[in-house]
Amino acid sequence: MDMAQSGLPAEILLLFTVLIWMLYFMIYLSSPKNRVNQWACICGFLLSMGVFKEYLYYGGIFSGIRLEIFREAYMLDELVNSVMTAVLYYLAMPCVVIFSLCFCHLDRKRPGLFRLFCILLFVPAVCFGMIYPWSQTREIPKRDPMAYSVVAVYNLAYGVIATVPIIRTLLRERKSSRFRQRRLVSLIALLPLWYWLITLFFVHLLKLESLYKLWQGNALIILGLFLYYIRHLFREGVWGMRLNRVYFDWSGEGDPVPSNVRYVIHMLKNELVKLELCKDAFRSLQIKSQG
Repeated sequence: MDMAQSGLPAEILLLFTVLIWMLYFMIYLSSPKNRVNQWACICGFLLSMGVFKEYLYYGGIFSGIRLEIFREAYMLDELVNSVMTAVLYYLAMPCVVIFSLCFCHLDRKRPGLFRLFCILLFVPAVCFGMIYPWSQTREIPKRDPMAYSVVAVYNLAYGVIATVPIIRTLLRERKSSRFRQRRLVSLIALLPLWYWLITLFFVHLLKLESLYKLWQGNALIILGLFLYYIRHLFREGVWGMRLNRVYFDWSGEGDPVPSNVRYVIHMLKNELVKLELCKDAFRSLQIKSQG
């Protein structure tokens, strides 16, 4: 498989996948109970299927393995690629819209309507799965261009539906204290998403075969966002989570423990001494009472 067909080397694709997982997992960790962060993490994981399936396929992880399901023979690498493609094409964008609805607080303002939307958003995915089986999704662009056009329009439409409420919410909350934090999360969610939507579906619809792997340029965007997020964690913190760095002089002969830690240790020692004195006082009182 040459570079024109496979794009980036398999090792780089794996590194790219891990980078995506790390970025969105850190978003989750910054506020684990926040639904926006939860759904951002889910969306990041689902959208990473595009890179991960490329790594599994072009890395030859399952190549040459044949299996039979319901009397139908499959090559395992082709089947895994098709199923992961279906996850990417059918399920990722409904989850992105749910992330958008949580971002604009619909889950809290109108919980009943939010639950109804969550069900309706997956109806097209169920229909696609019935019309275009998950085991054959990988072949849709080659065998049925019309079907691929429908899938492309579906993903692009969901992208617009997800983006508009996020932008409106940011404009409405631009003077709030949480604006910078929410803008950061929306940037990390929308920038790689729209790069993927444009470079994957528009390029395929226009049949620009030389640019079919342009979507892998998202690796640079994800890397930039990862570094930007780390910078925020160190400088300002993100939704209650902040990283700090402490310098130690390991070459010196003195105590490498920082002064604030030494102060805490000193205070604890003082309290322990007080406890010891109290214990001795109680003992002496007990002896006097018994005498």
